[in-house]
Amino acid sequence: MAQLRQSSKKSIRKPKTVLGIPGKWDSREALIGAIHSTNQGTFELQNGILKNLRTGDTYEVVIQDRNDGLRESFATAALFDEYRRVDDEFLDIIDQHTHITYVVGETGSFTTAGAIAAAAIAILNGGGVGVKVESSGIAFTRSEWEHLVERLHPENQYADNNVDLMAMFVHPAVNDGKQTTYSRGMHNLGMKDVMVQGLEFEGGAELAIEFNTFQVLDKPEFPDEGFIFELQLENSEESAFDMYAIHDQPHSGDELFENPYGLWRLSPTDEEAYDEEEEEFDDEEDPDEEATR
Repeated sequence: MAQLRQSSKKSIRKPKTVLGIPGKWDSREALIGAIHSTNQGTFELQNGILKNLRTGDTYEVVIQDRNDGLRESFATAALFDEYRRVDDEFLDIIDQHTHITYVVGETGSFTTAGAIAAAAIAILNGGGVGVKVESSGIAFTRSEWEHLVERLHPENQYADNNVDLMAMFVHPAVNDGKQTTYSRGMHNLGMKDVMVQGLEFEGGAELAIEFNTFQVLDKPEFPDEGFIFELQLENSEESAFDMYAIHDQPHSGDELFENPYGLWRLSPTDEEAYDEEEEEFDDEEDPDEEATR
């Protein structure tokens, strides 16, 4: 007789995505009223729950009073991309905020990440001036967030939704100053982050970004127990990397930053051992070819 046995596979908790949206409102009542008046037929906010009237998706909303350190927090979080800069005018607007509205929801997939990204638009419509992804530590101006969400529209033939969502929810390269560079926020999309060890920041950042883009576009199934990942980099001479799935991570225990799916750790492969392995592979004869002799 067949017996049922409990699976040893650990369940993975759903990630919690938090979007912080500051604005200048006279009161909490005025904030709630503005959200109602600017989102009729699309979103409604009642008893701390923001509901998408088209899909039925709901999100917790927490409203907090002014935070004097928010300007600096946005300035730091907006520097995740070396090619973009946030000007003082935007930071001055952030500094004038009276309240911060936090939109909170479970994600862990591209679909749920896109849905909460759209929910943030309801707060922006009501007077929000920017978005900070608290669960990765990156920030956007209002117009940047609106532009990215617009690109997610299914009728936009030029959008690459998965890559756009990665840009919205993932810090591409955090560096600890000790030849370790890692991404932060892939859990918002339901994927492992990547940690690169043994490279200077430029090479580590390049590898982290290219690897995560490969993850997002190709959805490869890597073996957890080990793999060699190969990529020619512009900012490093290394091109082969030992790759393992790990759960120890820089933000272990942090509810917002910790990735429940774990990380991929990449480090340069031992060159001599790798060359020997390549030579052995090249020397192996094709069995079919041997059989035809």
